[in-house]
Amino acid sequence: MLRSINWLYAWRCFGVLAFLAMLLAGMRAEPFPQVISHFDKLLHFSAFFVLCLAVMFSRLGPIACVWLLFLFGFGVAIEYGQDLMLPRRTADALDVVANTAGILAGLLVSFLSRVVAGRISQPRRQPCE
Repeated sequence: MLRSINWLYAWRCFGVLAFLAMLLAGMRAEPFPQVISHFDKLLHFSAFFVLCLAVMFSRLGPIACVWLLFLFGFGVAIEYGQDLMLPRRTADALDVVANTAGILAGLLVSFLSRVVAGRISQPRRQPCE
C-alpha cells in the first residue's frame, strides 16, 4: 500500500497546503492567543520547519535553493505585511529569527535523513575470514 503512494507528489501537495495555511493564519487581524510564553515563536519555528521539509523532500533539485530563499523572504514579508496592513499586529524581528531557525532545522533534518538513508541502503561488508 505504501509503495503505491507517490511520495513526491504528496510532499508537494502538503507543502502547498502548509504554505496556504500559514498565509491565512499570518494575515489574521487578531493574533493567536498566547498559551505559553513565546508560543508564537514556536508556531513560527514549526511552520517554517515543516515548509522546509516539504521543499527538501519534494526533490526539486537545484531549484530547492530558490524555494528556500523564497521561504526566508516570505517570512520577512509576512512580518512587515502584518505591520503595514493590520492595525492590531506589529512586525517582530524575533519572529523572523524563529522562521529562519525553522528553515535551518529543516535543512539539518533533511540532510541527516539522507545520510541515514544512504547508510541503510549500502550493503554491509562481510568480515574477512
